[in-house]
Amino acid sequence: GPGTDCRSVYTAAGSTAWSNYTLTLQARKLSGSEGFLVMFNVAGQANWYRWNIGGWDNTKHAVQYSINGAQTSGPQVAGTITTGQWYDVKIVVQGTSVGCYLNNVLTQSFTAPAGGMGSIGLSTWNTQAEYRNIVVTGAGAQILYQSDFDAVGSATGSMMVDTSKPLNATNGDALKLTRASGSGSVGVANAGFWGIPLQAGSAYNLSLHAACSAGFTGPLTVRLVSADGGTVHAQTTITGLTTDWQQFTATMTAAGTDTNARLVLELDQAGSVWLDVVSLFPQATYNNRANGLRQDLAGAVADMKPSFLRFPGGCYVEGASMAAAFRWKKTIGNISERPGHPAYWGYVSTDGLGYHEYLQYSEDIGAEPLFCINAGMSHSDIVPLAQMGEYVQDALDAIEYANGAVTTTWGAKRAANGHPAPFNLKFIEIGNENGGTNYNDRYALFYDAIRAAYPEMKIIACVWGGTPASRPFDLMDEHYYTNPATMAAYATKYDSYSRSGPKVFVGEYAVTSGFGTFGNLAAALGEAAFMTGIERNCDVVSMASYAPLFANVNMMTWKPDAIYYDNARMFGTPAYHVQKMFANNMGSALLPISQDFSANNSGSIGLSTWNTQ
Repeated sequence: GPGTDCRSVYTAAGSTAWSNYTLTLQARKLSGSEGFLVMFNVAGQANWYRWNIGGWDNTKHAVQYSINGAQTSGPQVAGTITTGQWYDVKIVVQGTSVGCYLNNVLTQSFTAPAGGMGSIGLSTWNTQAEYRNIVVTGAGAQILYQSDFDAVGSATGSMMVDTSKPLNATNGDALKLTRASGSGSVGVANAGFWGIPLQAGSAYNLSLHAACSAGFTGPLTVRLVSADGGTVHAQTTITGLTTDWQQFTATMTAAGTDTNARLVLELDQAGSVWLDVVSLFPQATYNNRANGLRQDLAGAVADMKPSFLRFPGGCYVEGASMAAAFRWKKTIGNISERPGHPAYWGYVSTDGLGYHEYLQYSEDIGAEPLFCINAGMSHSDIVPLAQMGEYVQDALDAIEYANGAVTTTWGAKRAANGHPAPFNLKFIEIGNENGGTNYNDRYALFYDAIRAAYPEMKIIACVWGGTPASRPFDLMDEHYYTNPATMAAYATKYDSYSRSGPKVFVGEYAVTSGFGTFGNLAAALGEAAFMTGIERNCDVVSMASYAPLFANVNMMTWKPDAIYYDNARMFGTPAYHVQKMFANNMGSALLPISQDFSANNSGSIGLSTWNTQ
């Protein structure tokens, strides 16, 4: 914990004013005799709490704390941590009551002797560990922090999340790396998303923002290395650092192939360097976009030949709270000025893939963009009706950004972001899986404003306990998640729908039980049967999209998905191949049935069945 012992590494982030919050993260022990330490209610080096997970030579768990420098330990429970395994950690602080959860199981309850406020931190003792997906939520803490940087090197130094030197108004904290004394270097390492994949001979674009302490002469050394640090695949140096923030870029070409590399940034001179918005992208991306999408993943979607792309879609739109909801204006422009937000499914989105990039990708694959906007409703709170003006204006501005002339406010911003031509957005969906009186009232506000400003825009309403009655809609979004047999039975669902009512948009559907591990033939056949009913009733169902589309095999929070991937590979499930088969074999012509009724060939015609329907 905080102190002078060289076996301990400690870093803290946040505010000492935080109270009544929940800290969630994932932790993995890499080596050593202990587990890992997660800190909370950190008010300084003399006042802190930490949950020691796998301590006492990896035999016990306990909450330890320091009050004005006097350190002690709470009750201990037996427990061990397995090296190399990721663990879900959650600490819930409510006043002096603390609940500690490991893999979603309440492992310890603890009553703090004093205080219920403070920042959060990470620490180790005789152990090397990794942390990721660190999120803080609560009444007193509405910020997030995500970092996979580990300390490396042999000299004396430190790394910490520092709020004293913000990069800009929307990016308030930075990583401060300090080399104090001793021989060798001090650095930080980042393995990306479960290992950085490198291909020998391929070029990678490095970008970072950096500033240094007065008197630091540099340089900052950047390496791409193997996981054990023994092989250097590429190296470059950053010079010219000053006490002011600057952006630095470099091209790094890999000398070897490695699917588990790390990015290392090191100092071998005394001083401090602040780092922010550090990124590494392959030069070879889909459609050669700078900082673009992976060729294999984006290409797999393009191979489905989708006629439209719904984005950003699902609960990601709503968020766990309105503070964490997707707000498109925060996702455009310079990457360094995008604050990011905690996504509903347990990870933090940098919003590097934002509204502009979604529109751009839709254009790249020849799909109509379908934008889904928050309706002022999240999974936990709702915007008061009197305060909805900002959210309705967001919808109008989103349309102007996509379609407006370069002389308009938001059309000019689109042009400044590299796309003067309009994207021709035709569809906008109000909310996701929202319903009831609250949705009915808010939908009316969106409908009236959009219809008045953009009468040709197709407006989509949610079907969630019924459709809104306050205003009409062009399409209604129905979602279906069920088992193979029920999904197959849905093949006749639309046979009885009114031919004069609103069109249907099946925004999400999938077999979600009885699908095996990653999807199976029974699930795919059930979905295929349903799709035949959609095709047969194309006068009712205008659009349909399978969901969800992607899942990283290292963090699957929903099953099944159409495409699974890791840092270097991907595969499509049977459901994906059904989607691809239907999209690539669409009926495009009506074939007439005719009969020659001449004198030599008279008679009627008919249709018949035998032991079938």
